[in-house]
Amino acid sequence: MISRRRRSSALALIAAGLLLTGCGGGPAAPAGAGEPIKIMTIASFESQQFSVPQVRTAVEVAVKSINDAGGIGGRHIEALFCNDKFDPNEASACARDAAAEGAVAVIGGTTPNSTVILPILEESGIPWLAGAGVAGPVELQSPAAYPITSGAPGMMIGTGRKAVALGGKNVVILAGENENSTVGGQQAAIGVKVATGTSTTITVPLNAADYSASAAAALTHNPEGIVIAVTPEDAVKLVQALRQAGYQGVITAPSSLIPPTSIKALGASAEGITLISRLVPTTSTNVPEVKEYVTQMTAANPQVRIEDLGLNAWTGVRLFATLMKDKTVDGPKSVLDALGSIPAPIKLGTVPDYAGVQNPPPVPDYPRVAEFKIIESKIVGGVLKQQGDFFDPLASGA
Repeated sequence: MISRRRRSSALALIAAGLLLTGCGGGPAAPAGAGEPIKIMTIASFESQQFSVPQVRTAVEVAVKSINDAGGIGGRHIEALFCNDKFDPNEASACARDAAAEGAVAVIGGTTPNSTVILPILEESGIPWLAGAGVAGPVELQSPAAYPITSGAPGMMIGTGRKAVALGGKNVVILAGENENSTVGGQQAAIGVKVATGTSTTITVPLNAADYSASAAAALTHNPEGIVIAVTPEDAVKLVQALRQAGYQGVITAPSSLIPPTSIKALGASAEGITLISRLVPTTSTNVPEVKEYVTQMTAANPQVRIEDLGLNAWTGVRLFATLMKDKTVDGPKSVLDALGSIPAPIKLGTVPDYAGVQNPPPVPDYPRVAEFKIIESKIVGGVLKQQGDFFDPLASGA
């Protein structure tokens, strides 16, 4: 079954080289190397609704860098990829394939189908490390999940909090009619409440040709801040409609809704928008890890999308390599054991230092999150500029 969904691994060329060694070509295996360590990334790499091919590239370049440095204990990492096609049936098959293929961990996935993937991983005893959290709370609650960020909930709570802090107490939340956007709007309302503001939520249609009616409805409330919780495709049209209606006030949104390509498409209409991210923005190349990520990605594909979903997956692979350094990797249990006994927080650079699942957790509603923190950026001159450091959007005085 896996051949139908998952194509070549990140080590396909290396494996071919090993087979050809006896014919006078190809790289040699590291001295004393054992079988490769298999990991899997499950994502909607390609679908009509949502596609993240850049996540695969991010995993591939991270794996290559680790393998070029000797791998883990002299063993190469082999990255397996399974496209769930935005389909829950395909996603559940991908999760079963992870067990069938002998993957010791699922790393850095980006999919709305976590609700069907995680129960299978729980049953198989396979950890999901550094999921992007795009499917909402489930990725921050499952015993199989080991997120390295606060995911979509953290970002959405942060948008509500910052709408009040930057604009004022009267906030309008524009939430799409799909389930994820509805939940996102509810989380933004929590952030508004934490900041002692009041919010009005307006439901907007999916994939409308014209959002002028939604913009007009928002402006009847005289908002001091507007939160956008829709799909990335609709976010651009909604911002344009608000600007055309004359609104020049505070707009906040999660960074995943307005990636660099959307910032470019919006032009002057994007100016001043505040974006909340789960990771350091990819424009912050003063951070060594971000610079390394951008360099590796552009070297692999000059046209690749550089954004935080890829950065999350890239960071997850690096965390895995650091976590298992000097350890015997012998199936998923060895990874779970390492995740349960982290002696000191692991510095990753792109996210807060990772100390593993905490007991008690910082936020009981999201018990798998080690640090419930987010980071703020603002679009200035068409470029995303980081504003300060990570902060907890639920903390008093944040």
